[in-house]
Amino acid sequence: MKNDWRTKIPDWMPRIPPDNFITSRHRTLVIVTLGTAGFLLRIWVGTAGHNFDFISFMSVLDKLDISGNVYAENVHYNYGPVWFYLLQILQMFTGLFPHPTVGMEYLLSGFLAFIDIGIYIILLRSFGLLAGILFILNPVSIIITGYHRQFDNLAILLGMIAVLIYRDSYKQSIDRRKVGGLVVLGLSLMTKHIFFAFPLWLA
Repeated sequence: MKNDWRTKIPDWMPRIPPDNFITSRHRTLVIVTLGTAGFLLRIWVGTAGHNFDFISFMSVLDKLDISGNVYAENVHYNYGPVWFYLLQILQMFTGLFPHPTVGMEYLLSGFLAFIDIGIYIILLRSFGLLAGILFILNPVSIIITGYHRQFDNLAILLGMIAVLIYRDSYKQSIDRRKVGGLVVLGLSLMTKHIFFAFPLWLA
């Protein structure tokens, strides 16, 4: 395609080969199977328990339950408000489990696993099946999401969506697509400051 953003990749950057190693007939089955396997592996890893990050998240919820100031009373939480509001929403469903703490472990692993599925889909559409496989079945990604329950992937997904919205807007003037991309990028930065330098790159 003439305006395909992938044609703008510099020559020195590595390119992921096309998906010519699999027929289109079985592509959908492979995508669904791998996505399901990656999701279930993240849930399974979560059954190993939790670490200090989870304890910190539960402490944040305790402060919110007593109308406390998260930032003043929890020195281990220095991120934006997006994540602790999501924690509150997930906490509402812990009553479905016999043990609320164990229920929160599963809810967090499941929610973050769904976020990884979103990243998986974007990688499939933008870079092909190989890129999706390398992400969804990556042991590091599985452990970080399922056991550590780090929410970096949420900020990354929002950042990727921002790029998808913004990338076709090459006008010097402000248009709706450019504003939409910047708004979603702002949500990403409010979640976690992973792409803190990206706005400077855009400028």
